[in-house]
Amino acid sequence: MKNLYGKEAEDFIANSPEMKNVSNYDKSEWIKSTQNVRKFNFSGRELTGGQRVFELSKEIFKKLLKINAQFISGTDSGGGYPFMIPGFSLHEELRIFAELGMSPYEILRTTTVHAAEAMRKSHESGTVEVGKRADLLLISQNPLENIANLRGKKGVMVRGIWISDFLLKWNYTNRFGYLLLGLNRTKAAIDILKN
Repeated sequence: MKNLYGKEAEDFIANSPEMKNVSNYDKSEWIKSTQNVRKFNFSGRELTGGQRVFELSKEIFKKLLKINAQFISGTDSGGGYPFMIPGFSLHEELRIFAELGMSPYEILRTTTVHAAEAMRKSHESGTVEVGKRADLLLISQNPLENIANLRGKKGVMVRGIWISDFLLKWNYTNRFGYLLLGLNRTKAAIDILKN
């Protein structure tokens, strides 16, 4: 979701906390992709090709919003797009949705109900109901008041297993440590259910 070029891209890579989750190889490729970019004149401004596409995409989004089109959020494609860091880029996408006029309620639906419907998984996820997967995010403030409140997580529940924010942060620091802990807890839970 970021259209960064030249010095701005280098500064982002050097100073953004989320960049610790990006390989050095990807960082160097992203810098290369921003060099020698052609510029275009768009509405009296000089824009790169990527910026021009982004501006056009925003205009299309606003027109679709007016006719109540359904949207699905999700920039974490794993497609190797520059500056698209899984998890972090989703927050940026949701911020842009709000900036372009989508209500916080509808934004939340893009990440829950609409996503589950698109994947034909409404019977198991997308809403909080008895019998569905217990995948939840606990946050400190109401996202219906401001979608940025989604960043204030206190923890998550994944398939009914609680993971505190402390453990989530510890996992970022220690990489695969929590993954192992999570797998052990899941195995322990399954063993308890069997007995």
